[in-house]
Formats: sequence, C-alpha cells, structure tokens
Amino acid sequence: RSHSTLSPSGASRWMECTPSAVFESKFDYKQSNYADEGTFAHFVSELMLKNHFQKISKAIYNDELKKAKKHVFYNTELYNHCLDYVNLVIGYYENISEAQKHIALELKLDLGEYIPNGIGHLDVAIYSDNLLHIIDLKYGKGILVEAERNKQLMIYALGALKLAELHSQIDTIVCT
Repeated sequence: RSHSTLSPSGASRWMECTPSAVFESKFDYKQSNYADEGTFAHFVSELMLKNHFQKISKAIYNDELKKAKKHVFYNTELYNHCLDYVNLVIGYYENISEAQKHIALELKLDLGEYIPNGIGHLDVAIYSDNLLHIIDLKYGKGILVEAERNKQLMIYALGALKLAELHSQIDTIVCT
C-alpha cells in the first residue's frame, strides 16, 4: 500500500504539527521491520476472520495459513495475538442482538472529503441498525499507539459512517 501525505495512521502527528507532513515528504519512506511484522499480523488476522465469517473457502484458508506458517514473522506469540483479536471481533459481532447486522473486513475508505487525497484501510467495521463499531488491529513493537481518543480511528469512523449512512441511521460509534 502506498502512503499518502496525510495518512490516517500518521494523524496523531500531523494534526498536532501540520508542517510535519510536508517536512516528512522530503525523505524517502522506509518501512521498519516492526511495520512489516504488523502488516503480516494483519494478513493472518484477516485470513482467520475471512475463514470464520465464510468469506473464503476452507481450502483457501488452509492453503494460505500453511504458507503463512513458513513466513519469517510467523510464531506462536503472533498467532495467539491474532487469535485473541479475532475472538474479540467475533465476540463484538455476536453480542449485537439486531438481526440486521453486517461485518466488513479490510474496508477501503474514501476519506477525500476530510483529507486531501485521503484513503484508509479499516480492518473491521460492524454495522447494525444504530451502531457502527470499527476495530483496528495493532501489533508489533516500536511506536506506542494509544487507544484513547485515537485520531486514526476517529478518521476511519468518519469514512465508515459515510458508508453506513447509505443504509441505516447510526447514532452510536464505538472505536476499538
């Protein structure tokens, strides 16, 4: 994935120091091993969620998981973290009592209305009659990411709400 100048993942930085976004653009972007490991954890988690919600066949799941287990970042700690995350998502989904509920995985969001050329990739959105629950996996080491008043999640909420307004009357947004 390419990174935009005003990426949602960098919002906590560029919202506090707006010139930092332009300043950073002068340097070559180099992804760290921490980010690579986080990307891999996202892949494994998405695979597990797609399997649970029957968005892929069991054969594809088994084949992709077999490949993932050979990856340099694959280990028991990562797998268990992903499993905890997947169980959290499933729990949130199953605790919604409304018959009309929908889960979207790896939802590409058009954020251009709020951020110039803005796009985002939300890990999970759960839509029900009046509720939008967005969930973003965090994994890895390096830079601490605070959950409280997380600007990335708030931006994702705007993009996901825009999609939800086409189908329902959301009055509560939960960010996890």
